[in-house]
Formats: sequence, structure tokens, C-alpha cells
Amino acid sequence: MSNNINTSKVRGYRFNSLARFERLEIVAHDPGFHLIAASLPQTGTVTKPSLTSTAGKLLLGVATVLYGSDADATAELRHDWTRIRALFESVGIPAPVAPLEARHFRDFRDEFLQDDGGLRTHLETVKSVLRDVAIGQAAEMGLLHGKDWNVAEDNNSWAEVPSERVVMGDGTWMSEMYLKDAHDAHQRKGSKKKSYRQVRLTRSKNGERRYSIDADHRGRAHGYAHLLMSVRGKQKRRMIVLDVERCPNGNEMEMVEASLKRLTSKLPEVDLGFVYDGAMQGTHHAKLREHFGLFTLNQANGFDGYDYQVLHGQHRSATKAKTDQILTATASNGECCELRAEMHAGTLFRVEHNPVTNTTRRGRHLEHGEVRRFKKPDGSYRWELDIEWVCLSHSETHRVTLDPNSTINGRSLAQGLRLIQQDTPEFRRVYGIRNAAESLNQQLKSSVMRNYRARSTNGERHELDLLLGVIAMNAAAWAEHAPNSRCRALDVKSCDEPALSCAA
Repeated sequence: MSNNINTSKVRGYRFNSLARFERLEIVAHDPGFHLIAASLPQTGTVTKPSLTSTAGKLLLGVATVLYGSDADATAELRHDWTRIRALFESVGIPAPVAPLEARHFRDFRDEFLQDDGGLRTHLETVKSVLRDVAIGQAAEMGLLHGKDWNVAEDNNSWAEVPSERVVMGDGTWMSEMYLKDAHDAHQRKGSKKKSYRQVRLTRSKNGERRYSIDADHRGRAHGYAHLLMSVRGKQKRRMIVLDVERCPNGNEMEMVEASLKRLTSKLPEVDLGFVYDGAMQGTHHAKLREHFGLFTLNQANGFDGYDYQVLHGQHRSATKAKTDQILTATASNGECCELRAEMHAGTLFRVEHNPVTNTTRRGRHLEHGEVRRFKKPDGSYRWELDIEWVCLSHSETHRVTLDPNSTINGRSLAQGLRLIQQDTPEFRRVYGIRNAAESLNQQLKSSVMRNYRARSTNGERHELDLLLGVIAMNAAAWAEHAPNSRCRALDVKSCDEPALSCAA
């Protein structure tokens, strides 16, 4: 990434415990932040000069997020304005002698940006530039296409996909500015379909009640639903948020497909994995694999500790004949061998028949073999999965190739069959990355929102706060792990690899 802004000399940070001013300083020196600020309308170019530029107003918004509230940000700016003003001037941002306050950012957000096309238009601009900046930051940090790995070369396996190539996503609900009374705490736990949560609206300083008019309602969820897509490496804090999207009424999978479509179009020749939670159903698996060529993975429904025991043959539960799959293979002597199998817990199990009791039971699971992907002439992809089992009749190992997006006996393989067996270390290594997505949501909730509630009274303002929090997180990660960063880590013992020094 190019950096044309003025920078101060090399600075060392203890990234394991950054102060809030240090985070603000890192954002001020981040070239990606200045690219995003340059995409917005510039203040003070037509009328009288503004107190500060668009980048300065946006940096004020970052301060309101980092300091927790507008009041706290105003107090911190007033107390430490001499140093903050020097920070502004060191990166070429004009700053007045009198301290700036959070209200200057609010005026910029609610009046200046609203007058020029509306805040929604500028939010989409910020998100578009943020996506491009995030891909560039990830590449410099060795994420996504920065990792030298390709399935087509050196007989690499999809089960060995590095964590740097696995995109993870998660949807989360963030509560709006509502407060519940004590007698309303259990209002939504009843079985009545029309049991809506009663709320007490917060009261503003002028005595009027505030409320979020565009909050979403879905089931027990109430507030703003967002999707966050990210990628991370093995080192601590080596994570970049790739995309942020608002999910109207919690329809997150539609936003997932749109986000992955944009990502794969910018990285057409890169082999990527994608992990998500149980919201990704069979239709989503099939579409993401076929249209975008992604190696998708999540836990099968009902997979828990008991199913682990089932996989290892400690429990032999009964099975139903209607769920059986018929697999056929050819033995070495030319005979046709058939096997009845049941799909359960993300894999296929041998179905054993007891002639004495005339019952069937689930036996040992079948081994998953190689996963292959082929590109069709129309640009879509076809996948193959090898299933192996030991034939008792011929005393040899048979192999059958399945299309994981197909349907057998009316059951969708994309819904019930996983490309990697769920009891293997490979599955836990690839899918375990998704825990970082949950941590990301909690971190943003505790920093961008106060008391896990949106600080703004509508979705657009809250989304801008969320984007500013993401910008601050990406800037800190890039400053710590990018080779050409102008920062160096002082707490090198907290990292798995030596810290990267940067050029002056």
C-alpha cells in the first residue's frame, strides 16, 4: 500500500496492551484510513475554511469509538489536546488551537454528509474502500493470497489448507438504545406467537424519549444485525476484517453470498476456504462451492459429544431403512460390491443387518479420502469426494467417488455430508478458526458499543460507528504485522514469530 502522508519517526508499541491514545495514533498514521477519508466529500473547499479536514472529522469519530462515548471523548480531547493536536499536524491534518469536541464529528456526520447524497451513500463508499484496503493489508500481512499455497501444485490437499487462506464469517445482533424494565425482563419467553418485548425508551437531556425507529426484529433478536467477514493468521492479533454488512431482519446468508462474490472476484485465482456456523445450510454449501469454488465447512446438525462416541463405534444405535444410501464399487475380480450406508454427523456409516432379529444398526463410519475441484468451461466448479471402506466379502479396500453437491435417495449430501470428517484433527484445525469470529464480535461490542448497546439512535449512525471500530482494529493489526509498517513491537515475547521492524 502506498503511503503519501507525513509520518513521524519510528515508534515502538506494546501491542498486547495499547493505550487508547496509542490506538488513535496508529489510526492517524495508517495509510488505509487516509484512503477512506479521501473517498468522502472534503470540508472547507467551497465555503469558509473548516476547523479541520474530513480526515480530522473522521479521526474524531474514531476517538468517540475508542474512548467509549461522546462525553468521554470530549473530556479526553480537552485534557490532552496539546498532544492530540501535534498528532494531527504530524500527519498533515489541520487542527485549531481550541480543542475539538465530539459534537464536531456529529455535525459532520448528520449535516455535512447528509446534505451530499445522504449518509447511506457515503456508508457504501466507506465500505467499498474499506474492502479494497483490507485486501491490501491482508496481503502485506501474509494473509489470503499472501501465502504461497495452491491446491493444484505439489499434490496439496484441501484438508491442509492453511489458516491464512480460510475466510471466516459470523452474524451478530447488536442491541439498540433501549432499556427494559424489571417486569419486562421475561416478556419474550412465553410460547405466544405475538409476545413482543415491552421496552422503556431512554430519555434524552431535553426530556424527549429516544428510540431506534429502524431496529430489526426477528424471533428473540432485537436491534441491528451485522455480518463480519475476516481472516486471521496463527499469531496473536494477526487478523483483518474484510467486510462489514448490515443484515436486514437477520438474513445473513444473503449478505454472505454477496460478500464472498465480491471477494472471489478480486482474487480469481486464489484457493480459499470458508467456515461459518449452523446458518450455512446445504443449499448454501452447494452454491458457494459451485459458483465461487470455495472449500466450505461447518459442523453438521446434531454433532455433539454423543456423536463423537458414535463415530468411534462406542454406540451402535438403530437406523431406519429409508435413510440408507447404496454405494457400489467393483472388486478386483470384477464382481460388483454394494454397501448400505447411513448419513449421520457429517459422514457415512456402514449399515449392518442382524438376520436373527431382522434389525439394522449403525456400524463403523466410512473414511473420507481426497477432495478434488474442477473448473467447468462456464466458470463454475465441480467437486468430488472419495469415500473408502473395507469390503468384508473381498477383503480389500473399495473406493467410490461422490459429488458432495448431489442428492442420493432424496437426501442432500451438501446438507448432511462434510468434506472433512468431524472427528479428525484436520477438521478441528480448519473449523476451529471460526472461534476467532466470535471473539471479534465480542470485542467490537465492548468497544464500539457501550454496555453492549448501540450508542446511536438509528442504524446508519450505528453502522458508521461500527465501521470506525473496524478501521481502528485493522490499523492496529497492520501496524504490528505488516513488513512496511512504521511501527515496531516491543512485546515480542507475546508473538509466535519475531516482530517485524519497519523502515523509517
